[in-house]
Amino acid sequence: MCWLVVGVAVFAAMPHFDEWNRLTRKFAVGGLALIALVPYIAFELFVPRSFDVTSGNASTDYEFASEEYAVEFFALNKAENPSAKIEMR
Repeated sequence: MCWLVVGVAVFAAMPHFDEWNRLTRKFAVGGLALIALVPYIAFELFVPRSFDVTSGNASTDYEFASEEYAVEFFALNKAENPSAKIEMR
């Protein structure tokens, strides 16, 4: 999603910087891309997702914002994956 936000911001801004020096244009568009990401980052920070998934070579980790959802997910999937474990932090 953040690549989409950056892509749209850069695509929309580039025509406005055509006459600028190449190096200055790169810095300006890079700064604009960072500014365009601020709302996305703020939203992710203050309204976190319900869960996050991290996949590795040997395992997949699920991180839940709610302990109740984590316990329910574990109970529903324990039969299919007997080696699953749950950790509360």
